[in-house]
Amino acid sequence: MEVILLSDVDHVGLRGDVVSVARGYARNYLLPRQLAEEATPARVAELQKRDTLRARHEAKTAGEAQEIAQVLSQTVLRFEVKAGPTGSLFGSVTPTDIADEIWGSKKIRVDRRKIETDPIKRIGRYEVPIGLFADGTYGDGWNGVAGPMKGLFYGGGMSQLTAQIIGVVANFVYIGVASLIIFKVLDVIVGNRVSAATEVEGLDIPEMGSIGYIDADNESADGPAHVRA
Repeated sequence: MEVILLSDVDHVGLRGDVVSVARGYARNYLLPRQLAEEATPARVAELQKRDTLRARHEAKTAGEAQEIAQVLSQTVLRFEVKAGPTGSLFGSVTPTDIADEIWGSKKIRVDRRKIETDPIKRIGRYEVPIGLFADGTYGDGWNGVAGPMKGLFYGGGMSQLTAQIIGVVANFVYIGVASLIIFKVLDVIVGNRVSAATEVEGLDIPEMGSIGYIDADNESADGPAHVRA
């Protein structure tokens, strides 16, 4: 069943999202608590139109994103919420709450889906990274300074991939050399192998002072058992 969320719901979605959920979950939990409404074609079309209008207010260029980032870097948001004696909130501060507060206080529209934080459930001071471009690229720092994501599939190209491969190879070389040094040191101190004669004779008597097992076929009451090395 498809519903439109009226509030942020953990592990389901953010306010305004159209999500598909089990019919029983919708009927017994989301709808009675007014956390969602049924996703009718008219309401879905209305939401799509609203999202299109909001996207026009988002940064379209690096210059616009930089200007917004400078404002946001100096912005402190305060939320009045009820909390218990241990600092746990009765509820949470969600990405949607943050986006609404930014719009209300600074008239800056940011996509709540680009606010990179889980719902805040304890009293404290938090720095929250925010993506500013309408096309989905993100900022490099906590304040959303404009810049593309890095990596082979997100703009880094072969140069980034080469650097990553070099880093992986260097890590393996470091581990190998360090392991070899440790192995050699242990070989000098305690020895990593027994002598050749001990290997031929077997480790039972020289190393443990006991017989491993007796050859029952050659055992007799009149003579000693033959030990199989």
